[in-house]
Amino acid sequence: MVMVAAGVCHSAGVTADGTLLTWGRGTDGQLGHGDLKDRLRPERISRELLGGQLAVMVACGVGHTMVLTVGGLWTCGEGKDGKLGHGDEANRLALTQVATEHFDGNAQIVMVAAGALHSVVMGSEGGV
Repeated sequence: MVMVAAGVCHSAGVTADGTLLTWGRGTDGQLGHGDLKDRLRPERISRELLGGQLAVMVACGVGHTMVLTVGGLWTCGEGKDGKLGHGDEANRLALTQVATEHFDGNAQIVMVAAGALHSVVMGSEGGV
């Protein structure tokens, strides 16, 4: 693995070939497998669930996960307070791409971070 992220009760990692793996508690859908099951060891997320895109970076909050791919931002898990970035508070059991119109400007996302109750992305022009 070239990157790992740890939430309170779940973790995720990205391998050198852009594969995403998640494990731990899945009670909010934060593992991104399309269900609420816990995973006791790292389990691969099908690249099809990321639109065929390679994972570049991952961040884990308490009940949500953010994945940066070569083609955009994907989130899953607890949507309370809008932290998944989809303009609503719905939970997402599978990774769902965040629409680009939710971001200001034309900057490409280069970094993601997940807190307990919030999410942050940074654009190539330095804006958050």
